[in-house]
Amino acid sequence: YTWFRAPHHSTVHRATRYKNAMTFDGGIGQSEPVKTFGFTDPPTAPSAPIDSMDMTGSIINFYNNTQWGVVTGDATLAYRMENPWQRQAPMLSNAVRSVAMNRAERVVVIYDWATSATARRWELNFHALNPFTDLNGSLRVQNGGASACIDVYGMQSATFAQVTGFAVAPEKPLANQAHGRFSAGMATPELASVTIIREDCRAVPISVAMTGSQAVVAINGGTAITFDRRTLKVPE
Repeated sequence: YTWFRAPHHSTVHRATRYKNAMTFDGGIGQSEPVKTFGFTDPPTAPSAPIDSMDMTGSIINFYNNTQWGVVTGDATLAYRMENPWQRQAPMLSNAVRSVAMNRAERVVVIYDWATSATARRWELNFHALNPFTDLNGSLRVQNGGASACIDVYGMQSATFAQVTGFAVAPEKPLANQAHGRFSAGMATPELASVTIIREDCRAVPISVAMTGSQAVVAINGGTAITFDRRTLKVPE
């Protein structure tokens, strides 16, 4: 951040596609301006997010015990578009993410659920200081002696691609970053996906079973944690 509405800050730093977050249809995310003056012509590509305090989110679940730390956020109101007259219209009908950390196994489980009246090609974005590599089919990222491995479940025929750098260069001399994206193979009106992140790429046995919007995840033979839309059931 250098100054208010600096080109990099406005176009890159604030954009959903440059966060570890969900986008769709080529990087479209939160607080998008409309393509033209009317809501009949929604954005077909991501742009510089608008400045609005109305594009909000909220924490709807929180739980903590000796084994799990869990939080759920609802970002539905943030995935809206706005025209020059500050009139807003939703792009999604639901955009919910739950993040659960299993402390003993050092595994993070991310559950994403989103719906739309228009079929979308859903995307999950990940960013790191160094490029992502393949490790036995898992996405691996490393920085010094630390590493993590990422696996995504539930996205039909998903493909992964990454680029390095930024669409608009930072105003200050900063190192490039790697930007990776999983993209669903086809457009659908609903996303239900699970991302598993294993600290230090530990070889932990993990089972992920998905039925519709429900995801049941068991780690190293333990009692499963269950996600379904806005709710989850945590092992005691």
